Amino acid sequence: MYTGFYSAASGMVTTNRAIDVLANNVANADTAGYKKDYLVTTSFGEHMLAQNGVNVGNVNYGVRPDVTYTSFIQGNEEATGRSLDMLIRGEGFFNIIMPNGEVWLTRNGQFELDENGFLVDSRGNMVSGENGPIMVGGADFTVNENGEVFRDGVYIDRLLITCPADYNNLDKVGEGYFVNNGGLNGEFGFLVIQGYKETANLNMVDEMADMIAASRQYQSCAKVVQIFDEIMEKAANQVGKV
Repeated sequence: MYTGFYSAASGMVTTNRAIDVLANNVANADTAGYKKDYLVTTSFGEHMLAQNGVNVGNVNYGVRPDVTYTSFIQGNEEATGRSLDMLIRGEGFFNIIMPNGEVWLTRNGQFELDENGFLVDSRGNMVSGENGPIMVGGADFTVNENGEVFRDGVYIDRLLITCPADYNNLDKVGEGYFVNNGGLNGEFGFLVIQGYKETANLNMVDEMADMIAASRQYQSCAKVVQIFDEIMEKAANQVGKV
């Protein structure tokens, strides 16, 4: 009896976590460069079930959340015609200088200009070039496929595009940012395309279908828990009276 109770309860916990991951994907469907997450689950270890001192077989108490895996498959390319919008075709990330001086990575190339003419991301953090923050002055600048920035034909700097040696060393810190906890790949291929943005690498139809399926699974597990709770209540309050 208790085995089924624990299995259903673990199913509720795992499914609830899966719904959270799916909801976050859906919430970021319009975020440029967003990389979708998957929940990877694992099962509890098997245990020997014994009754009256006799082993009757192995039992498993269900599944549990293990890790959240991020898919780095490139999203679609969407033309915006805006000079401040850029995408990376291929590998690599834009480098963003945070207020505390740390450098975080992002695939979101929808940039802005601050009051001093520096290229910044949507949250006002400086976009890094090879020589530091990039000062373009105005939106009438061009970026070639190598990431080199020009204004009025004058070279300004080159966008700093880096690629981690191992994507497993990337920690997703939210808002489309990643922190690289490993080394860099010295040889990788990319092109910078100005006037385009990279869409989120997810399909809304698939995400909504998965969310509906997960919600139904959660409801089923909750119903099983309720049934076991009623059975245990009857066993405690009625069977004992017989």
